[in-house]
Amino acid sequence: MTNDQMTEVHYCYRHPTVETNLRCKKCGKYICSKCARRTPTGYICPDCLREQENRFYTGSLGDYPLAVLVALPLSLIAGGLFTFLIGSIGWFSWLIAFFLSPIVAGFIAEAVRWAVRRRRSRYLAHVVAGSLVGGVAPFLVLMLLAGSFYGLIVPGIFLVMGTGTIMARLR
Repeated sequence: MTNDQMTEVHYCYRHPTVETNLRCKKCGKYICSKCARRTPTGYICPDCLREQENRFYTGSLGDYPLAVLVALPLSLIAGGLFTFLIGSIGWFSWLIAFFLSPIVAGFIAEAVRWAVRRRRSRYLAHVVAGSLVGGVAPFLVLMLLAGSFYGLIVPGIFLVMGTGTIMARLR
């Protein structure tokens, strides 16, 4: 190496004010430590990582409305059941909701997965989780308008645990 190569300053292609000597192993662009994504064989830039991830997503834009058409009615039914049927049992309903929420949300996630023929999409989990929120929200509002703050607990448990389950099952 010559002295000119050793003193040459390089900047991250995404952060033009950050000096770096690290390069993406795929495209060769200079990247800073904030941009670098570690892989088993070296560091790559976020653009190459996204390109690599896109190979695994086989879904289309038509999968998102289909997911809403499946998840929203199921979420409305489940939200009603959790609010009025399970919520009317008493304090024991909290325990039932705690154990039943992941099962019901897992059923919703698998119904969506079946409807989209097991195709993977980048934001499918977010769309289904949003449908769950949209399905449970009317019952939460109804309980608030009725002044039953105790009635918010069971659908709230379902909403929190169900959203987590859907995000885990459909990622």
